[in-house]
This record gives sequence, C-alpha cells and structure tokens, in this order.
Amino acid sequence: MGVLFSGQPTVEVRHIGESLVMEEVSVEVREKVLEYQRKLNFDDSAWDELRAEKNPVVLATLLWAWLEHLKVG
Repeated sequence: MGVLFSGQPTVEVRHIGESLVMEEVSVEVREKVLEYQRKLNFDDSAWDELRAEKNPVVLATLLWAWLEHLKVG
C-alpha cells in the first residue's frame, strides 16, 4: 500500500484533524453546516457551493455530521 502523502501535514490538514476532535464548534460554523445540510438535500447547486468552501472547520464538521448519521442509520 502506498503512502498518502510524504512529509509533514499542511496547516489545513492539521486544522481539519483538530476540528474533527473538537467537542464544540462556533455558532457560525453550526449554522453554516445546517445550511449546507438543508441545501444539499434539495438543491443540486449546493454541491458547487460546497466545492468552493474554504473553511476547513466547516468542511470537517459537515463530514463528521455525515459520519455520525451513517452510524445511526
């Protein structure tokens, strides 16, 4: 099996990892994640918005919420 990356992880990767283990996220991040969740269920253009999202905490929190949903289902 190959190595996913070599060297040290980037700052962005560290932020994503840190956000996945955080217990609390800001109200702004929670609102943004809820907005994405609603849009992704009803509007195909939401995927374009998600591709353009630059905040790794928002992306990681959305991913974590999706993974938690899979555990329940």
